[in-house]
Amino acid sequence: MCSTEIVVKRELCSVTVCWECNAYALHIGPMSFRLEEDILAEVSEMFTDFSFNRKFIQSENLPISHKH
Repeated sequence: MCSTEIVVKRELCSVTVCWECNAYALHIGPMSFRLEEDILAEVSEMFTDFSFNRKFIQSENLPISHKH
């Protein structure tokens, strides 16, 4: 059985690691995904890209009607 350590934890999700297996687990709500380190890194980059793009799109849609 794996002995896991929490790498990062948020309110609804977390990442844990088993150093013996060198395997990570991504926990999102009631679901868990066992991932190799390179796959976890790619998923992390994808979420970073999503977050950056979402912020960029939201900033472009700000109202322009600021009158002094």
